Amino acid sequence: MRWMAVPLLRRARHAGATARAAASAYSAFPGVASALPVASARVAPPRFNASGRRFFAAQSFQQLGIDARIVAGLAEMKITAPTGIQEKSIPTVLSRHDVLCTAQTGTGKTLAYLVPVVEQLLRMEAAKQKEHEARGKGGQAEVVVGRPRALILLPSRELAVQVSAVAKQLAHSAKFACCTVTSGERKSIQQKNTARRLDLVIGTPGRVAKCISKGDFFVSRINTVVVDEADTLFDAKMGFRKELDAVLGPIQASAAKRNQPLQMILAAATIRPPLDQVLKKKFGELRTVSDDKIHRTPSTIREEFVRVMPDSKQSALREALQLHKRRAAKTMVFCRNSASVRSTEHMLREHGFQDAVCLHGDMPPARRHDAVNAFIEDTNVNILVCTDLAARGLDFAAVKHVIIFDFPKTAVDYVHRAGRTGRAGELGLVTSLVTKHDLTLATSIENSKRHSNTIKELRAEASSTSPSEGAGESATADGVVQRSSRDAKGRKTPRGPPHKRGGYGYGTKKLQKHKQRTLR
Repeated sequence: MRWMAVPLLRRARHAGATARAAASAYSAFPGVASALPVASARVAPPRFNASGRRFFAAQSFQQLGIDARIVAGLAEMKITAPTGIQEKSIPTVLSRHDVLCTAQTGTGKTLAYLVPVVEQLLRMEAAKQKEHEARGKGGQAEVVVGRPRALILLPSRELAVQVSAVAKQLAHSAKFACCTVTSGERKSIQQKNTARRLDLVIGTPGRVAKCISKGDFFVSRINTVVVDEADTLFDAKMGFRKELDAVLGPIQASAAKRNQPLQMILAAATIRPPLDQVLKKKFGELRTVSDDKIHRTPSTIREEFVRVMPDSKQSALREALQLHKRRAAKTMVFCRNSASVRSTEHMLREHGFQDAVCLHGDMPPARRHDAVNAFIEDTNVNILVCTDLAARGLDFAAVKHVIIFDFPKTAVDYVHRAGRTGRAGELGLVTSLVTKHDLTLATSIENSKRHSNTIKELRAEASSTSPSEGAGESATADGVVQRSSRDAKGRKTPRGPPHKRGGYGYGTKKLQKHKQRTLR
């Protein structure tokens, strides 16, 4: 990760770069890419991803005690081995412990909880059938309708639909019944779906709470609750607390009445203090399952910070899109709010980027659904201009480039945005457009990455000063600005990010110059 004038296609010669990374960086220029030796990924062993990088764990799903029907469903999705976080979480969940699962973005957290939850559903169904046969009754055990055994809660409709799609793929071979409960769908259809045999419900807290209160389905058999993106749902500022209480309250009361333990599974890419302690206090003995890369961006992505003037952000965005335009490559552009998304998408279309669509929370659910589907499936739609609605959990495998048009206010939001690319160990690029108001937070993120430290929660409000006012300032983990031009040993430190090849530079002229330098 480097500070630069606007060098968006620097040769991939930084630490850890390989011939494959260079080939990917220059894939828009066949003459350059063809000269780079790239090993074939067709003979990659199971522990490696499609690009030949070690990504999967040594054990198989069978060795972790997963039913053959689930393994067959995973094989249909071309998943043959668990990732590191899946290898750690599956045994812990199957042992019926309350679990806090935290891992880097793009490492397979969804299957880390979904696979063991489905395994438990199959085991409970088998035990029910065995008990039925022990009573001397033939045939299949009685089918119970409208009473699920497990519930998965997610913060957005898009994420719920995505997780539900994965669950339904597993259901083809594992033979369990799941239902999606979100806004934007006809209530009559959802009521019809919940009135059938039901093993697993996947939905958003608001709609699930309404279904429970209206009796669309009952919680008397639920013994496992998953809260995905737990840092969002349990954050008091996000406004989900009341809806969560409306869902968890009846479930916990029912479990206590039946004198049966309720298993809680919390999943997130980032859990920052004091939320981790709050969750452990709220749910008692919460076992933490984590990898060593939490609060870090994937090592397979290049991160570039582009210093721009506020009035040149739009032209810099267009240049960034042009320089990294590749065939079949998807790009996500993150904006601060819905108004910024609308204006940015309109600007791009006016300048010839007809392959852009937008996604934000003010759109009707049907339009949001159409936008996501178009971005995933339509080869003529390659740019998604979006808010942080698309930053958490959504898995767009084809995204190779993330452009942060409006810099986030926290480092955690940066991690989630950057995590939309470089998933499953693949290569990716993150380009951040940084104005003077973003310098303090951006510098802190750059320093954390350079020194291989975790990216802590740093507030951007500490950086809302001009360069002269903010000279020598640095932000602590609590967002407190410290005025000092010397380090701990008394040595003078540079003010602002390090200069690279002639300083920061502004506007788009540097983009063109860098493109020429890179191709020489």
